[in-house]
Amino acid sequence: MKKETSVRIGLVVAGVVIQLLTAGCQGGGGGLFDLFGVGGSEVLGVFGGGSGSGDSGTGGSTTGTGGGSTSTGSNDSIAQVHNPEPASLALFGAGLAGMGVFRRRKARKAALVFVQTPERSTLSAEHQTMWAIARAARNTARLFGSQRKLWVPFLVVAFIELFLIGLIWLAPQHPFSILLAPPIRYFFGEKNLHYPWHLWFLYHVMKHTHFITTTFIGAYMGGIACAMVRQAHEGKPLFLRAAVASRQVRYGRMLLLWLLTWGIATGAIELVTRFAPKTHWMLWAVIGLSIALQALLSYVIPAAVYEGSVWWKAFFQGIREALRYPFSTVAVVILPTILVICFAAIAPETRVAQWMARATPEIALLWVGIRLVVWMVADVLLTVSLAHLWWAHRATNQVNQVTATVSQKAVSSTSGQQGTSAHAQEGPAVA
Repeated sequence: MKKETSVRIGLVVAGVVIQLLTAGCQGGGGGLFDLFGVGGSEVLGVFGGGSGSGDSGTGGSTTGTGGGSTSTGSNDSIAQVHNPEPASLALFGAGLAGMGVFRRRKARKAALVFVQTPERSTLSAEHQTMWAIARAARNTARLFGSQRKLWVPFLVVAFIELFLIGLIWLAPQHPFSILLAPPIRYFFGEKNLHYPWHLWFLYHVMKHTHFITTTFIGAYMGGIACAMVRQAHEGKPLFLRAAVASRQVRYGRMLLLWLLTWGIATGAIELVTRFAPKTHWMLWAVIGLSIALQALLSYVIPAAVYEGSVWWKAFFQGIREALRYPFSTVAVVILPTILVICFAAIAPETRVAQWMARATPEIALLWVGIRLVVWMVADVLLTVSLAHLWWAHRATNQVNQVTATVSQKAVSSTSGQQGTSAHAQEGPAVA
């Protein structure tokens, strides 16, 4: 209180001193027209309103002719500033002082509100969710810019899967038929080794090659991608070799966690489709269940990579993360999941067979390539966005911690000021 009172008194004294100083500058008495070097009696002469006789001004003689003015004397310029106007300076200074007082009161009021309502010191749940989603989406978009190297692990998986499909394509040909034809003939039938059914069989068998590739290669490469996302958030360059050499990703742990999550999701969907009533809403129930299971089990591998936990502990940590941030997790998971579901609805195996019959059998090869690209893009978006969302949640917690620290400092500062004020008010009474 004493400090604020002294500041106000200083502003008043400064305003009075400015008035006195400007009033005495070069002996001028001030006034609006003294700003342009003429006295109050020269108004008519300056604006050409004289009666023909000249009035002596500060800068020379001015002769009014009824319609204009001419300047003579030692100075040719009428608008020469000699001394500023005290009233203008006073208004300007008062405005600055008022702005300062208003800003100080506004800051103090905001600090009091900030202190009195601690719940405002942290981001609300809605703001946390939206901020985390926006941050994860912005960082994921860098896949097509500065973080293009994050595609490398998934391209490796796609090329290995393409290699397996190529082996199946060559299965009817000698010498590959010696090793590959018998299992195809036993499990899928003889006709799938002959044209044109063999081309449709390539599209059909992709679900098996995708499972094999994802289980033995994709799970590990997904963990490597998470480690590379960590490099980006730590400000390090993205290197696949450094992520592998860091030993953050354990192959056996990734393999076990992938099989566990795949078994839970597949078993749950299989139970629903087998025992649930066959109604029109059954399809939507399966889609909703797929999204929910994907969101629930999506953090298992990131938890194993970032926390370094054993497989069973990482499994429960991933589920806890999903339950802690359900809305942001579903928002990130839903796009790649819907992408895969929509493609499965557009190009099922029966429809591809129809297209082969109507157009040409070789069109199946085109859909094999499209399916492989769709699955790879969905896998990239899902893995990278979830990894970025993991770090976005941590960044939100850091913001809340910093804000809470500022709140505590504001509380301490306000309590100290109130204590000092109370002591100053009680002092004279005690005396």
